[in-house]
Amino acid sequence: MAKAAKPLKLALIGCGRRGLGVYGPALAHCAAEQPGRIGLAVAVDTDAGRAREACGQFGFAAAAEDIAAALRDHKPDLCLLALPADQTMMQGAQLLAQSMPCTLELPLGDSLEAMMELSEAAAEGKTPHAVVLNRRFHPCLTRAGRWARQIGPVRSIDCTLATGGPLDAACAAAVTHAVDVLAHLAGRAGGYTLAAGPVVTVPLGEAVVGTLRLQGEAPAPLERYTIAGSGFRAVATVQAPEGPSLRCFRGDRMEVDIAVPDAPDGTGDALAAVLGALAAGKRPAPAIDDAMPAADLAWRIAAELARAAVA
Repeated sequence: MAKAAKPLKLALIGCGRRGLGVYGPALAHCAAEQPGRIGLAVAVDTDAGRAREACGQFGFAAAAEDIAAALRDHKPDLCLLALPADQTMMQGAQLLAQSMPCTLELPLGDSLEAMMELSEAAAEGKTPHAVVLNRRFHPCLTRAGRWARQIGPVRSIDCTLATGGPLDAACAAAVTHAVDVLAHLAGRAGGYTLAAGPVVTVPLGEAVVGTLRLQGEAPAPLERYTIAGSGFRAVATVQAPEGPSLRCFRGDRMEVDIAVPDAPDGTGDALAAVLGALAAGKRPAPAIDDAMPAADLAWRIAAELARAAVA
């Protein structure tokens, strides 16, 4: 009889808003779906109360305040970082250098150079890792892409992105997610042109044109994608005050009209894909290098916007 595989032991690093609100429920769901294959080993936070809260809510076996002690005592197979941006850069670099498999969230540092340093640390330690590009898995976006491809060839993808803050380097993470969505749906992004608005035009694969319409200092964040071809369009709202939604049109006739105010943001499915790859003995994806083209484009756009703002 074949020996049962050991469960994949997970460490949640960070039990703040993202950790308790998104990662904890997603990991508990994965563990429930795969009993005996996923082990929630330890929740780590400098606030011991929050770490214990993760144990009580989601079933982590232990709570810890120190990452090094958690790694030593519980020997996880994967660390999932749900940390503020500055801590993600620091802790991610340390884990990658120690060959500790981990997941990381954008932004990976405050510059493209910082992101490249993380990539080098991963390469040096030959460390399996993944960047949580959760928009790829957002249910409204995935359904919009599926519906559009069933109708005919996609010719354009338009993204309206209101960051709720100034259009400077601070918006680079949001732009990275948007550029990654364009490339994921229609092929790798090439260069770009920046026009007044600001409007960014990004050539994509298979004669598809991507457009980013950026709005800074908006009253509320907005992220909306329109996937269009000849006589059809699918409009997926990922983030808006009224919540996510999907509307699909053929000509002037609406065929799909769904409001999903409580739709998950795609993080759960992104993490499930990482766990599935590791359980199958494969390297998880997307790696830092996979996210680099979108991040490079986003940082260049952000830098140009910052220069224009002071000109």
